[in-house]
Amino acid sequence: RSRPAGSAASALLTVTMLGFAAGYRYELGLIVALFGFFIAFNLLEALLPSLASRSVPPTRRGLAMGVYNTAQSLGLFAGGAVGGLVAGYGDAALFLVCAALGLVWLGIAAFIRPPPRRQTA
Repeated sequence: RSRPAGSAASALLTVTMLGFAAGYRYELGLIVALFGFFIAFNLLEALLPSLASRSVPPTRRGLAMGVYNTAQSLGLFAGGAVGGLVAGYGDAALFLVCAALGLVWLGIAAFIRPPPRRQTA
Protein backbone atom coordinates (compact mmCIF):
# COMPACT_ATOMS: atom_id res chain seq x y z
CA ARG A 1 0.00 0.00 0.00
CA SER A 2 2.98 2.28 -0.29
CA ARG A 3 1.92 3.69 -3.66
CA PRO A 4 -1.48 5.05 -2.53
CA ALA A 5 0.08 6.32 0.71
CA GLY A 6 2.89 8.03 -1.22
CA SER A 7 0.47 9.59 -3.68
CA ALA A 8 -1.76 10.80 -0.85
CA ALA A 9 1.22 12.26 0.99
CA SER A 10 2.43 14.00 -2.18
CA ALA A 11 -1.05 15.42 -2.79
CA LEU A 12 -1.26 16.61 0.82
CA LEU A 13 2.14 18.24 0.50
CA THR A 14 0.99 20.05 -2.65
CA VAL A 15 -2.21 21.22 -0.96
CA THR A 16 -0.28 22.45 2.07
CA MET A 17 1.98 24.52 -0.18
CA LEU A 18 -1.12 26.21 -1.55
CA GLY A 19 -2.32 26.62 2.04
CA PHE A 20 0.95 28.31 2.97
CA ALA A 21 0.67 30.62 -0.05
CA ALA A 22 -2.88 31.61 0.85
CA GLY A 23 -2.79 31.66 4.62
CA TYR A 24 0.74 32.15 5.88
CA ARG A 25 -0.16 35.54 7.34
CA TYR A 26 -2.96 34.10 9.47
CA GLU A 27 -2.18 32.10 12.57
CA LEU A 28 -4.85 29.45 12.01
CA GLY A 29 -3.92 29.04 8.32
CA LEU A 30 -0.27 28.64 9.27
CA ILE A 31 -1.05 26.06 11.95
CA VAL A 32 -3.26 23.97 9.64
CA ALA A 33 -0.71 24.12 6.82
CA LEU A 34 2.15 23.16 9.15
CA PHE A 35 0.15 20.22 10.51
CA GLY A 36 -0.54 18.93 6.99
CA PHE A 37 3.05 19.55 5.92
CA PHE A 38 4.54 17.51 8.74
CA ILE A 39 2.11 14.63 8.23
CA ALA A 40 3.03 14.47 4.52
CA PHE A 41 6.73 15.02 5.13
CA ASN A 42 7.00 12.27 7.75
CA LEU A 43 5.15 9.80 5.51
CA LEU A 44 7.39 10.55 2.54
CA GLU A 45 10.53 10.51 4.71
CA ALA A 46 9.82 6.84 5.45
CA LEU A 47 8.26 5.75 2.14
CA LEU A 48 10.80 7.08 -0.36
CA PRO A 49 13.92 5.31 1.01
CA SER A 50 11.87 2.15 1.37
CA LEU A 51 10.78 2.39 -2.26
CA ALA A 52 14.37 3.04 -3.37
CA SER A 53 15.70 -0.01 -1.54
CA ARG A 54 12.88 -2.33 -2.66
CA SER A 55 13.17 -1.32 -6.33
CA VAL A 56 16.57 -2.93 -6.84
CA PRO A 57 17.98 -6.42 -6.40
CA PRO A 58 19.42 -7.15 -2.95
CA THR A 59 22.97 -7.11 -4.31
CA ARG A 60 22.55 -3.48 -5.43
CA ARG A 61 20.70 -2.18 -2.39
CA GLY A 62 23.73 -0.39 -0.91
CA LEU A 63 24.44 1.35 -4.19
CA ALA A 64 20.80 2.40 -4.55
CA MET A 65 20.73 3.85 -1.04
CA GLY A 66 24.02 5.68 -1.67
CA VAL A 67 22.61 7.24 -4.83
CA TYR A 68 19.37 8.09 -3.00
CA ASN A 69 21.22 9.78 -0.13
CA THR A 70 23.49 11.68 -2.51
CA ALA A 71 20.50 12.93 -4.50
CA GLN A 72 18.75 13.89 -1.26
CA SER A 73 21.79 15.88 -0.08
CA LEU A 74 22.18 17.63 -3.44
CA GLY A 75 18.47 18.44 -3.29
CA LEU A 76 18.90 20.02 0.13
CA PHE A 77 21.61 22.27 -1.23
CA ALA A 78 19.94 23.11 -4.53
CA GLY A 79 16.51 23.52 -2.89
CA GLY A 80 17.84 26.07 -0.46
CA ALA A 81 19.75 27.98 -3.12
CA VAL A 82 16.93 28.04 -5.67
CA GLY A 83 14.34 28.63 -2.96
CA GLY A 84 16.22 31.71 -1.82
CA LEU A 85 16.21 33.08 -5.36
CA VAL A 86 12.51 32.36 -5.88
CA ALA A 87 11.58 33.93 -2.53
CA GLY A 88 12.95 37.20 -3.86
CA TYR A 89 9.93 37.42 -6.19
CA GLY A 90 7.41 37.74 -3.38
CA ASP A 91 6.17 36.26 -0.16
CA ALA A 92 4.02 33.54 -1.69
CA ALA A 93 6.14 32.84 -4.79
CA LEU A 94 8.15 30.07 -3.18
CA PHE A 95 5.03 28.24 -1.97
CA LEU A 96 3.42 28.50 -5.41
CA VAL A 97 6.54 27.13 -7.12
CA CYS A 98 6.63 24.25 -4.60
CA ALA A 99 2.95 23.53 -5.30
CA ALA A 100 3.67 23.48 -9.04
CA LEU A 101 6.56 21.08 -8.48
CA GLY A 102 4.22 18.96 -6.37
CA LEU A 103 1.80 18.74 -9.28
CA VAL A 104 4.62 17.69 -11.58
CA TRP A 105 5.65 15.01 -9.08
CA LEU A 106 2.08 13.73 -8.84
CA GLY A 107 2.01 13.42 -12.63
CA ILE A 108 5.27 11.47 -12.63
CA ALA A 109 4.21 9.31 -9.68
CA ALA A 110 1.07 8.23 -11.52
CA PHE A 111 3.27 6.25 -13.93
CA ILE A 112 5.60 4.66 -11.37
CA ARG A 113 4.99 0.96 -10.94
CA PRO A 114 5.31 -0.43 -7.44
CA PRO A 115 8.29 -2.76 -6.98
CA PRO A 116 7.53 -6.48 -7.11
CA ARG A 117 7.06 -8.35 -3.87
CA ARG A 118 10.11 -10.36 -2.92
CA GLN A 119 10.08 -13.58 -1.01
CA THR A 120 12.08 -13.38 2.19
CA ALA A 121 14.31 -16.27 3.15
